[in-house]
Amino acid sequence: MTVQELKKLVETGEGQQTEFKKKIHHTDKLLREIVAFSNADGGTLLIGVQDNKVITGVKDSNEVMTVLEKAISDLIKPKIRYHFRVVPVTRNRNVVSLSILSSRRKPHYVLPASNSGKRMAYYRFGDKSIQASNELLQVIKFRARSKNGYLLKYSDDVRRALQFLNTRTSVTLAGFSEFAGLNKPEASKTLVDLVLANVIKLIPRDNEDLYVLNDPS
Repeated sequence: MTVQELKKLVETGEGQQTEFKKKIHHTDKLLREIVAFSNADGGTLLIGVQDNKVITGVKDSNEVMTVLEKAISDLIKPKIRYHFRVVPVTRNRNVVSLSILSSRRKPHYVLPASNSGKRMAYYRFGDKSIQASNELLQVIKFRARSKNGYLLKYSDDVRRALQFLNTRTSVTLAGFSEFAGLNKPEASKTLVDLVLANVIKLIPRDNEDLYVLNDPS
């Protein structure tokens, strides 16, 4: 990557496949971004670029890469595919570009730094890295491994879900569960089935995912 290519990428701003970080002080936050890209479409993490698109660079690019390589190796499972590029921006400062590839080993998780925590999965949606819900994880796993479509069985639960969505712009798991008189696992399975069959679309959210009908066009 040349300086000109770097500037062009930075100018487009953060988005589905681009994230800026000025430094690597909070490795846990960087791992969230990396896992989120891995579980979605891949992406590029630029170390040495501020959120306001100012390119500051880092003094020791080797240290940045060493720290990230160890964190990725120790705390992300399954292993991800990635590569580094170092882009000189001044005489003594560089931007470290970490390109994360999408894979068929999804979902990927950030492991806890101690035994007291639990592993967490994240997903890139727009310019945000969102903690993945159980429903999103099921969708990610199926789509990463399946080469064929999903055969949907038209059940009463499916019919109720479509009926509910036809009267609203979106629905949550909790909302559908209450409307259909289903427990959460039953409602979850119905919505996931519809997502996998491409009848509805799952929109990741920080608090609770939304489900909307797919545009038939």
